[in-house]
Amino acid sequence: MPVPGDGGSEFVAKLNKTTAPHSWCVLHTDYYFSLWLNLEELAPFVIDCFTDNMRVIYDREKHITHNPPGVETKIPGWGDTRTVEWLDPSHISPTSYFSTIVNAMVKWGYERNVSVRGAPYDFRKAPNEYADFYQNLITLVEETYALNNNTKVILLGHSMGNPTTLYFLNHQPQAWKDKFIQSFISLAGVWGGSVKPLRLYASGDNLGVAFVKALNVRVQQRSMPSSAWLMPSDMFWGKDEVLIERPGRNYTVNDYQQFFMDINFMDGWYMRQDTANLIRSLTPPGVEVHCVHGYGIPTPGTLVYTGNMWPDSQPNVRTDDGDGTVNIRSLKGCLHWQGKQPQKIYHKNIHSTNFLIFFTPCGQNTELKFLSVKNFSPDMYNQKILFILRMNPISIFILSSDFVTVPGDGGSEFVAKLNKTTAPHFWCFRHTDYYFSLWLNLDQLAPFVIDCFTDNMKLLYDREKHVTRNPSGVETKIPGWGDTRTVEWLDPSHNSLTYYFSSIVNAMVKWGYERNVSVRGAPYDFRKAPNEYADFYQNLRNLVEETYALNNNTKVVLLCHSMGSPTTLYFLNHQPQSWKDKFIQSFISLAGVWGGSVKSLRLLASGDNLDVPFVKALKLRAQQRSMPSTAWLMPSDMFWGKDEVLIERPGRNYTVNDYKQFFMDINFMDGWYMRQDTANLIRLLKPPGVEVHCVHGYDIPTPKTLVYTGNMWPDSQPNVRTELADGTVNIRSLKGCLHWQGKQPQKIYHVPVKYAEHREILKNKDVIAYLKKTLTS
Repeated sequence: MPVPGDGGSEFVAKLNKTTAPHSWCVLHTDYYFSLWLNLEELAPFVIDCFTDNMRVIYDREKHITHNPPGVETKIPGWGDTRTVEWLDPSHISPTSYFSTIVNAMVKWGYERNVSVRGAPYDFRKAPNEYADFYQNLITLVEETYALNNNTKVILLGHSMGNPTTLYFLNHQPQAWKDKFIQSFISLAGVWGGSVKPLRLYASGDNLGVAFVKALNVRVQQRSMPSSAWLMPSDMFWGKDEVLIERPGRNYTVNDYQQFFMDINFMDGWYMRQDTANLIRSLTPPGVEVHCVHGYGIPTPGTLVYTGNMWPDSQPNVRTDDGDGTVNIRSLKGCLHWQGKQPQKIYHKNIHSTNFLIFFTPCGQNTELKFLSVKNFSPDMYNQKILFILRMNPISIFILSSDFVTVPGDGGSEFVAKLNKTTAPHFWCFRHTDYYFSLWLNLDQLAPFVIDCFTDNMKLLYDREKHVTRNPSGVETKIPGWGDTRTVEWLDPSHNSLTYYFSSIVNAMVKWGYERNVSVRGAPYDFRKAPNEYADFYQNLRNLVEETYALNNNTKVVLLCHSMGSPTTLYFLNHQPQSWKDKFIQSFISLAGVWGGSVKSLRLLASGDNLDVPFVKALKLRAQQRSMPSTAWLMPSDMFWGKDEVLIERPGRNYTVNDYKQFFMDINFMDGWYMRQDTANLIRLLKPPGVEVHCVHGYDIPTPKTLVYTGNMWPDSQPNVRTELADGTVNIRSLKGCLHWQGKQPQKIYHVPVKYAEHREILKNKDVIAYLKKTLTS
């Protein structure tokens, strides 16, 4: 019977409010809507509405909390596993919780809602407010026991679900436990608190969602008694151990009252007093215990605020051992019961195992069968909720020898300035007096504002002139010419999800290169294709010559990624051989798209959500279709046969010979004209006339055929038949560089790297080692 942790239950809400933080916040609903976890509720502009609905209000006289006026909440799915398997009812993959365990148990013969059941609860509160929940839990245990031929029940808790369950067991008669409870399995139990809630109180926590500002959710997080309950216990931390350092004073477990005074939140102090002793003495549970947790992962040990950081900025962190969220001393709290109860205590610690560990009892005994380890923690939110975006970026570096970076599709930052007369929604900005970050800006991909983004980021195609332009009133710039900054990171905030060439540039600096002198960047408008790059290519030529001169007439290495490789090939094909002989040392291609990719067809047909779980692919499709680079990267007839089916759908299939019909069928004929403009730019793969190092990954499932069944075409994501390549570009396209072997006097080096994924190749250790060998030899 799964008992979830902090953040591990779904919430629904119904509103009848008289006030709200903003005019666009909904005041009244006639229905219950998903409040937690609903990723759309965390979007900019609406997150204040979410926190106002999700917070609780503390009554100091009664020592209880309640919802704000006009907010009615429910915890759906009592006795059902559905709402503890997934935190978002849409079952978005990052919100998986107990689903892995339950799916495995069903395979072993368990039956959902009969022999495996869920006990969700209001994780905002603490056991002193759980009287109704605990009574319902007694009834559920007894009911499950009876439903399964009087078979004893196993309680499976995660994180805060473990001390919640301990409090429950401590208040049940031993005779009841002996009759109904087989064992208690604790996963990542928070037995003595954790340092992380202190950061939540002081500065807030962004839940691991890149575009959420921690301060926007701090008020709601502070309001929860469970936050106070999970603070470090004086039974586990010494009175002289500093938990928080800041200018002017430090805080230990003895300084909590002062801490709450200093952050101006005294309700927190009263909630701490209400909850501190609930399980402080760790009374044994009186049942067999399996205590399982991770270790060996850096975990916050001390929060360090310097300068003006306190309390509104995120602190620096000194770490100690733990599971990434809970400190090891707290995780091991269950060992306190050894020798203090007749029932056995089993302890299992797993090295480098993250906070959310999934496993379950096997069959009708208590043998543990490990299922998986998830890199997502809904309890304390320490893990990332946004997948790494897969933007099929392209890049050209020029190395030194010296080097210039030219990013690829999705691989350059964009800034924009607006002076528009129309917009998709009233909340979209029409006018700005400044340039703002347009790409990559994770805030722009959030629900409600994504339509504003696509309207600003799209291109308009001119069929007569065969060129594209921005929409009226949108002015864009590509910042950082000659600089590596905007190709090292796609988001100027340097969010870890948006890394690009940073690992390579950092390594090169260690080898003796100097940013913006011997390693330089050449970002460009990746939405377009080489037929519109006249200005870029002239600037690139100048940058190569400038970098050559800056570094004592040292030849330049061009380092490219993905679409950056054919972009650079087109450039080299149009330079005199004498110029290349003088200025170019070599051309290094990482994951080059020499003959297109099947993935581009999905983008055109159904859109691509960039692997951001809350982004709907259809929201981005119009913008993605508008880019000539998308048409350029379609599979080439030089690499795919005329009878090879690329797309299957009811009524017809499509091969490389059916592109005109394809565009007619998706009602986007601009795409056909853009394909005609770009198809022959490098179709014959004329040799570049310089030394080439062709590096790519392989052995990763990669789209081969898109299969639409039923009513899927074209507005639903297709099923995919795969082949092995780098996850994005097909292997035949990646190997296109081999076409030049024997066709030019300069050498062609081919370097396949097993399991080097399309974007991750940019931080692959073997690839970086090869670059070092090549560049320093």
